[in-house]
Amino acid sequence: MEHTMNLVSWPQFLIYGMMVTGLLVGVWEWDDFVFRRGWTRSSRLLLSVGTPIILGVAKYFGHLEMPLGIFVVILIAQWYLVTDFKWRMLGSVMILVAVFARPVFIGDSVHALIDVIIMAVLIMVLVGARSRLNEFGVRILLYVSLTAGAVASMIVNRDAVADLWVSITVASLTFTYIMSWTDRTQRWQHDIYRAEHDALTGSLTRYGHVAWLTQSEMRGRAEGLVVACDVDDFKWFNDTWGHDLGDQVLHAIATRLQAEIRSQDALVRPGGDEFTVWIPEATSANAEDIVERLHRSVTEHPYSFSVGTFRLGVSMGWAVGPFSGDTAQKADQNLLEAKRQGKNRVARDAPGRVSTIPPDWPDSTANLKWLADATTALWSVWNTAAVLANADGSIVAVNQAYERLTGRSSHELIGQKPGVMSGDDTPDELWQTLREKKPWHGKLKNSRPDGTIWWAQESIIPIVVGTQIVGYWRILQECAPDVQPNFSSDAGLLSPGHG
Repeated sequence: MEHTMNLVSWPQFLIYGMMVTGLLVGVWEWDDFVFRRGWTRSSRLLLSVGTPIILGVAKYFGHLEMPLGIFVVILIAQWYLVTDFKWRMLGSVMILVAVFARPVFIGDSVHALIDVIIMAVLIMVLVGARSRLNEFGVRILLYVSLTAGAVASMIVNRDAVADLWVSITVASLTFTYIMSWTDRTQRWQHDIYRAEHDALTGSLTRYGHVAWLTQSEMRGRAEGLVVACDVDDFKWFNDTWGHDLGDQVLHAIATRLQAEIRSQDALVRPGGDEFTVWIPEATSANAEDIVERLHRSVTEHPYSFSVGTFRLGVSMGWAVGPFSGDTAQKADQNLLEAKRQGKNRVARDAPGRVSTIPPDWPDSTANLKWLADATTALWSVWNTAAVLANADGSIVAVNQAYERLTGRSSHELIGQKPGVMSGDDTPDELWQTLREKKPWHGKLKNSRPDGTIWWAQESIIPIVVGTQIVGYWRILQECAPDVQPNFSSDAGLLSPGHG
């Protein structure tokens, strides 16, 4: 190249810089089109190793001038386009080799040594700054480094003006390309994420599930545990409290499930209030423990929303096998079995076998669910112990005063019969009165988990819908053994009390 610039030579330098930029962009675009979205390792290999080799061949065998600034451009661009640190370092080494090869072919060892020192310093700067750079910082570093590389070429190279114009041309055009590539890639990744993930819950969509299955198969993890989940009585909840709160319920359940699975597992929302969990490499030996842990995570603790606190039931069915439609169908069949057995439970991967996880409210008391939700909100201001039971006498809801009085948590109590606390036989008169759909009032002996015996005066009122008893309302207050029951209203009910 010419050592000085004139009106004839400088356009040639610009055109030459455009040609070199075209070569670089052609390689990067070919990588983006052919490799990046399907063969990640091949893409990294081309960017980290292929690009320096291509320019090295063009420089030393094609007799094309490649100023140091161009290699600086490649180095910075590579650190921007490649995210994996190991591949970045491999590419940096390849660029150093390409620069250091200069004395082998043209014998300019002093000039090559200066170039290598400049490149090595730049690599160390990149390594030191990589963990502290945000997107804006990366762009600023890119621009400053390219400019510095161009200036360095002018200082250390005998063809100062020529190299300066070529380097600045390549740097400017490459910087523009990389910014455009970044914006395009981010939009593409955003579109892919939106297609593969449910906007409400963040779980995978059907499309995302297919992509996940493909990746799992490529990694040799194409079998394991499939869990089908369904929120019990969700339509009732949606119709009663509105779709906005229904959406909050689905989001809360998905959040709890996602917290219990690994990064290589998948939470999928096929639609509505249904979810499926796919856990690679799980076996029949540990599948049941995994599923019951998932079930506890979504049912053990209540959900708090702006309108109140609720306990939600979730039915689950599971199957172990290849990740195929047959295994998923078997999990769905077990889910239906859990529904038939009373909801809010887990159906195992075996015909007719259902886990003993107690339901918060059985299927036979669907009309009681709205009352359980309403009383839970009402009880939040009560200091009197209260409990709601279904038609079978199993507890479906308790308040905090009842937990304190009995010494048992709601998780221990829900699904149990009140007799779990009994310290004596239940009088026949109690059952006879309740069968007649009449309230019973009296005093009962109870025991706490530590064996402490205590007495309570109680009111138990049947909840009748039509002609059927669908549940029982029970209010109790601790009393001394020799105290006669004292009820504050004409109906004989205990006063709820607030203070």
